[in-house]
Amino acid sequence: MKLAFVVQRYGAGIAGGSEMHCRQLAERLAVRHDITVLTTCARDYVTWANAYPPGVSTEDGVRVERFPVARTRDLKAFADLSDEVFDDLGSSPERERAWFQANGPDAPALLEHLGAHGTEYDIVVFWAFRYAPSYFGLPLVADRAVLVPTAEEDPAIDLDVLQEFFDRPAGYLFLTPEEETLVSTRAGRRLQPSRVIGMGLEPEREPQPDRSGLERLGIPPDYLSYQPTRIASAMAYLRASRSMSRQDALAFARSWSREQAAGSDNDEAHGHEVDTGRHSPPSENR
Repeated sequence: MKLAFVVQRYGAGIAGGSEMHCRQLAERLAVRHDITVLTTCARDYVTWANAYPPGVSTEDGVRVERFPVARTRDLKAFADLSDEVFDDLGSSPERERAWFQANGPDAPALLEHLGAHGTEYDIVVFWAFRYAPSYFGLPLVADRAVLVPTAEEDPAIDLDVLQEFFDRPAGYLFLTPEEETLVSTRAGRRLQPSRVIGMGLEPEREPQPDRSGLERLGIPPDYLSYQPTRIASAMAYLRASRSMSRQDALAFARSWSREQAAGSDNDEAHGHEVDTGRHSPPSENR
């Protein structure tokens, strides 16, 4: 089959949940199918500044076509618009659609490609409902579109225009049963056809990895690593950039968890993410 995967950013060095999920599926399915990833030239999910060259490349066996971002995100305008559309009094459909445009990334050439060539693909899979390529691109190929919403409980899921949007795809893939329930409730009906596919984990590549870092912290051979969204994103970035070993990343997570359990309120001093703005851009893990 000929498949297109539409995602806001793509690349081995990008730490983001939906981006990683897209990349994992693309690399595995490319063995048996004709896969093209349609994405932007952005690396940074806050500004969407162009960082990669536009055009076609091959990355780990996957054909990737990048399109330039027309404008970076105006953070103040986006915050003001977020205040407006998330206000309890509600807002107009036009202003809600403007929120998706402001959220970005604004890549008109990507949308033009879907409009001109979308029918050349058997299936077009879209990641993350909140971003402009999905919100504006999916309706262009609705008859062959599969949506991976990566939705969670936050103000964006309650925007009124989403009921119509969630009704458009030809199919749905969810990461958890809870996400399926959330999106179906928002759509006002059970969304079919659909599957809950989750997200896989890579097996350990080293048969006997060095445990010295774990033993230093008294971590037993069998353990469970719980990673809230912000720390998981930070760990993924550090590992992808090779600036932290796997053992040290786990140690970092454990140290952070201890501080949180103790009720530490000095996140900024410890280098943790602090929400100092109104309606800041969504978490990189979505």
